Amino acid sequence: MEKILEKQDTKSEVPSITGNNNNINSTVINQDFYALQSENEALKLLVKEKDLRIADLQRNLDMVIDLAKAGQNSDT
Repeated sequence: MEKILEKQDTKSEVPSITGNNNNINSTVINQDFYALQSENEALKLLVKEKDLRIADLQRNLDMVIDLAKAGQNSDT
C-alpha cells in the first residue's frame, strides 16, 4: 500500500497517476488519494492499538499462568 501512495513527483504532494497514456491527476483523483491516504493511516493506528491490546492480554495471561503454577507448587 505504501508503494502506491509514494510521491513520484517532488513538485506535488500528490503522486502522478498515469494510465493508458493519460495523466489523470484531476481534483476527484486527488481527493480520493487523500481519502485513501487518511484511511490507510487510520488503519495503521488501529493495528497498532490492537497490537498493544494483544500484548497486554498476553502479559495478563502469563501472570495468571504464573499464579496457577505458584498455587500448584504450594499445594504439594
